[in-house]
Amino acid sequence: MRRFTLLAAGLLLTAATATPATAQGSDSTKSKPAATGFAGNWRGSIQTPQGDQEVNCVIKKAGSDYTGSITGMQGDVALQDIKVEGDKLVASAVISIPDGSLQVWYTLVLKDDAISGKAEASFNGQAFAFDLAMRRVP
Repeated sequence: MRRFTLLAAGLLLTAATATPATAQGSDSTKSKPAATGFAGNWRGSIQTPQGDQEVNCVIKKAGSDYTGSITGMQGDVALQDIKVEGDKLVASAVISIPDGSLQVWYTLVLKDDAISGKAEASFNGQAFAFDLAMRRVP
């Protein structure tokens, strides 16, 4: 049953979010955010129990606020409550599923022209976390 639940949560998360992941180094020094920060177009992957799944993301900045969406197999999902502090971004998204909705929380770090971090969700009382990595694209 646990295996089925893990598989189901991975599929649901992959359906809403989802190219090869970039390696995350163990450099303990902080990097400065790129001149354009998080704003831009991003492409990468999310690591799921079913393997790496492609994900695309668009983040826009209007004044001090951010808007964005993340695209996977289910199409665009709006990012909500986007907060940026230096090289860190946190956001959430609500994914529609047959039995209701699934809340996903994103915690991302910007280094040069790459974003890496986690997508976390809770499904059927169990918490799941998946690594996410994207690179800036034109």
